[in-house]
Amino acid sequence: MLNGKERGALQQLAAQGSDGEGLVSFYQEYSTGTIADSIYYEHLDHLYSAFAGVDQQMQDGRQFFMGDDLSIADAFWAMKVLRLIECGYPFAEHHPRLLAWYQRISSRPSFQHEVMGKNQFMHHFFKGKAGLETLLGIGLKNAVYTLRQQKG
Repeated sequence: MLNGKERGALQQLAAQGSDGEGLVSFYQEYSTGTIADSIYYEHLDHLYSAFAGVDQQMQDGRQFFMGDDLSIADAFWAMKVLRLIECGYPFAEHHPRLLAWYQRISSRPSFQHEVMGKNQFMHHFFKGKAGLETLLGIGLKNAVYTLRQQKG
């Protein structure tokens, strides 16, 4: 749910007529839980394709996004991948090199201490929720499966 400040920013964006990306309607639908399945699957398809591209690029044997040295891009995207893993995104099945990259980063002591150490409860909560959703045939893992079935 959007807070007052966020709603105000969206209203200002709409009033200016500078909402070329359709953020106002997206976040209004998000806030009320009414995002159409077609929009959800369209965005999930873009995410899947982007991850497939990165997975393909990592076939060259690089250890990190920019080569063999850890960069700010790795640190930034590791957090995004962590959140998607917590939500049940099936990296192992669809993007194994990207998962291996994430595992290299997440096994580092600094990641374990600074990220996982401070967020263990929420990490386990979200992973448990995703596991339950998978058992019930709903959630992100099922959505990716459904998307891949539709794509053939």
